Amino acid sequence: MTERSRAPGIVSLVLALGAVAVGGAAIFRASALCAAAYAAVVAAAAVVVLKVYCAKCPASERCGHVLPGPAARLLGRRPSGPYSKAELAATGIALAAMFGSPQIWLWRAPVLEAAFWVPLIAAIILIRRRVCPGCDNAFCPAHRGNATPLTTPPPR
Repeated sequence: MTERSRAPGIVSLVLALGAVAVGGAAIFRASALCAAAYAAVVAAAAVVVLKVYCAKCPASERCGHVLPGPAARLLGRRPSGPYSKAELAATGIALAAMFGSPQIWLWRAPVLEAAFWVPLIAAIILIRRRVCPGCDNAFCPAHRGNATPLTTPPPR
């Protein structure tokens, strides 16, 4: 990743965090206690993703998202290699908790629902089109093979 190509990674994180903030605001409108619980879910989910997924990434030194790589190193590196089904499941469940939890409150407020989904979808598109193609993590299920991988992926 070059410095110039890191902008999509930063923008995608800002968009995703914006969606989380909108979700939190939607929950807060109904209950401050539920919003605090959601903040705890988001924090726990972020730690799970960083520790289970990002800390194992062989490309974390040149993280396309910029911030998760250094944050994962603070939590402690893990040996790089293929992600197990349990690691992928834990990552998926953490992301589902982060982005799925506010849905019950969002569907009641269509404007907030749009304000949640538009930036989240934009972040996903930006990641798939601009971040993934430059990533060296051949173990990632989203790896597109456009960059020179640091390792060879396991046979399928």
